[in-house]
Amino acid sequence: MSWAGARTQTHLKRSPSNVKTLWLSAQRQACSDFPARAGRGCLWILVLLWFLGLTTGFVLLSVWSIFASSARAGYGSACLPDDTFSLQPDKYQYWSNSGFFQITLGAGSLTFTQAKAIDVIWDIVIGRGGQGLLAYLSWQTFVRYVTTSMEVQPITFHTYRMIFLQNESLVLGIPRIIRDFCRRRNLHSRFAMVFIVMTMLFILIFPTLGGSMTGYSGNVNAYIQDADENYISFKDFEIVVYTIHDGSRINQTDDFHATIYKNKADDPSLDDLIYWYGAFGGNYPRRYCGDWLGENQYQKCTSDWMLWNISAYITSYGSRPQTGVASEFGDGISLTGPTLNISSYQWPLSLNGTKGGDGRVYQQDAAYFLSGNTLYHQFDVKGKAKCQAQNTYQWGFSFIQLAVMLILLWIWTIGIIIMYMTSKLTRLQRGRPDVAGEYKAVFELADAMQTQLTELTKEEGSSGDVRNITESTLRQRIKSDLRGGTIAYDTNILLDKTDEPGDADNWTLRAWARREGWWLLAFALAVAVDGVAINQLVRTRMESNLWFFPALPLAIGFAMFVGLTHASRGMVLLWAVLVACVLPAIVVGSVMKDYVNTEY
Repeated sequence: MSWAGARTQTHLKRSPSNVKTLWLSAQRQACSDFPARAGRGCLWILVLLWFLGLTTGFVLLSVWSIFASSARAGYGSACLPDDTFSLQPDKYQYWSNSGFFQITLGAGSLTFTQAKAIDVIWDIVIGRGGQGLLAYLSWQTFVRYVTTSMEVQPITFHTYRMIFLQNESLVLGIPRIIRDFCRRRNLHSRFAMVFIVMTMLFILIFPTLGGSMTGYSGNVNAYIQDADENYISFKDFEIVVYTIHDGSRINQTDDFHATIYKNKADDPSLDDLIYWYGAFGGNYPRRYCGDWLGENQYQKCTSDWMLWNISAYITSYGSRPQTGVASEFGDGISLTGPTLNISSYQWPLSLNGTKGGDGRVYQQDAAYFLSGNTLYHQFDVKGKAKCQAQNTYQWGFSFIQLAVMLILLWIWTIGIIIMYMTSKLTRLQRGRPDVAGEYKAVFELADAMQTQLTELTKEEGSSGDVRNITESTLRQRIKSDLRGGTIAYDTNILLDKTDEPGDADNWTLRAWARREGWWLLAFALAVAVDGVAINQLVRTRMESNLWFFPALPLAIGFAMFVGLTHASRGMVLLWAVLVACVLPAIVVGSVMKDYVNTEY
């Protein structure tokens, strides 16, 4: 976004009345601006996407930790991340201290070699590569900010060398720069000093944090010991709600067990009872079950419908056999006396007080599980359960450490942006567009050291060349006699209001906002429309024709940075909308529509 470096809008050319001439003029301006400024425009778009990604990632983690359904979707296993067994894995607390070093967001069925390779690649690319990128971006910002601070008050030789000629280990450099800030020469902003030191510490430990928050662990499955001391996979168990002992009368087998449907790949959970309890507390299940639903949905439909019919039957006739009483089951099965003999293990709250209710209430501690034809009380299941490691591994993250890393990166990003923009506007106000690089910094530091040491030796009556002083003596003299030395820049006089191309007031945040008012308004409206569009996309399962809008704020921001005139910006915006909005909307919209139709 054009915070600085662009021609001010007060010098924009007036648009000609001829539409064709205006169009060609706008194209020429845009073609002139694009090659020179498109690179930085893309860089700022990446910064914005990075910031939005960090924010979205933390929000998603928070939502994941709050809603039990998300946790269930991620696990489907009765074995918790700490390898303990639980019949309610949805109640696992992601923010629990016990999971700080556990891989609580893991996935995959990998061999040891695959898991180890992923971990090593992560440590090298993200750990070391990320450290290098953070250091480069941070030091580029530090150099610009310290340059503006040196125009107000000097800094020590070591601070200058640490910022402009970083060539020593951070382990040694951080304590020294803290010493200089606290006891010798500080910057004109305490916030900047604290942020610089904390950023150095963050960069130093970044590989350790990146490696600590990831890792691999063995996949575990839950098993239950039966009466013969054999272990049965808990995935083969189901929660039983009713047993119809004379089930042959309704075209089922005798001792027919009515169970709650679950995915065959998941372990049963006591929280499945919450679904059953809510579904039969007033919401009628699907009445007609057909093959068009798909295998899983069809099995779920038939299971729900059977449970509903049994619940309705008990409501009308009770669960104990009544001799000589005719009854009707479901939608057309007429039965002569006696009524069905049903054992009920759970009871919907809505049936309390009815004929079959017998005052029973919803109880999770009375659950029964079925494996084969054998019933297990939940206390027996918990007592005989075991989480056993498999021959495969999963790779993933520690939830808490990942959240902490996102927060630290978010704070670092905000601080770097503020420091960069503050120094940029300040340097433009003072007429200093450039900062010292590696080679120029060598000359500046050497000149300051020689000047101050020469003056010191003259005061002492010595005429020797300071370049002949030994390293140890030189270090001692700078430390003791010069108290670290001082280096500063001369403060440039602020630009007069009559100066061209603009005065000092043009390089303030208020002046920039005033110049870019209409474009900022368009950007804000695009963000608001973006929020509505994303909400609608989520509500319509991504099949809405609104994929045009998510990238619209990025297109406007890109045009604001690249174009130096209104006409140029309008043309660049048109190009950006075609590339970033229209084409992705057509492609992604059609792909998502086909996916949704296939999935549902």
